Amino acid sequence: MLVYDDLSSNEKLRLFDRGVDGPKHYESFGEFRYSYRYPDIVTPMLKESEPSRAECSHLLECIARGASPRSSGEVGLNVTSVLNAAQHSLRDSHVQVPV
Repeated sequence: MLVYDDLSSNEKLRLFDRGVDGPKHYESFGEFRYSYRYPDIVTPMLKESEPSRAECSHLLECIARGASPRSSGEVGLNVTSVLNAAQHSLRDSHVQVPV
């Protein structure tokens, strides 16, 4: 399980490797037992940066090098369309809106 918490100042991302392990082979119902796995929580170190600043820096770098940005105007239009449809759906009591 992965948990992302944008409001956390020091643990934005936490990874949990929880699960249930069962026997590979069993001869009887008595041997068929599950065991729960509760390992440590892994919190990877993430480089802190402001998203808008990173986006603007990437755009300026692309302009200086004459390179194509990671995302195009079409990708931006698609994201805007999905966000707009979600907003309409929330406003209209979760009615599905075509994108």
